[in-house]
Amino acid sequence: MDMPIVKNLMETLPQFYLLFNAICWITGVSLLFLAMSQVYEVSGGRSQKTLNVPITTFFVAVAFLFLPTTFGAMSATFFGGNTNILAYSQPNNSKNIGELILRIVEFIGALGVRKGLLTAKAVGDGNAREGGVGRALTFMSGGILALNITTFGPLLAEFVGLDMSWITT
Repeated sequence: MDMPIVKNLMETLPQFYLLFNAICWITGVSLLFLAMSQVYEVSGGRSQKTLNVPITTFFVAVAFLFLPTTFGAMSATFFGGNTNILAYSQPNNSKNIGELILRIVEFIGALGVRKGLLTAKAVGDGNAREGGVGRALTFMSGGILALNITTFGPLLAEFVGLDMSWITT
């Protein structure tokens, strides 16, 4: 059974990862400049902010700049894996729709971690709504679990008692 749309999506998905990495790198650089500007304002006494705001912005900027390394470290910390999720790889010519769904879930997980980092930055700035820390941690932990769906899925299935042998690639 030939499914050209699945094949085309599997071939174009690595380009979305490259785009995601580029957007996060640009976000990191802009946040780094914002942190330097905030330090200048705080040190000159022209702002009511404390030094916590530029420090938080700086650490979020560094996390965005080293995003593939950050995801690799998070994966190794939570799951003991040593693989880099956003590593540059050649397009996979697989026609398996289950694998396509897994790759899309992993990409959405990367977006969730990005959203969590930006929410954490807003909490550090004092611009977040009530419950911002919980929201940031939820986005980051949910994104990490989605990024590691090939590891986390079978563990969850074993715990619940489901047969999810199709999830291993």
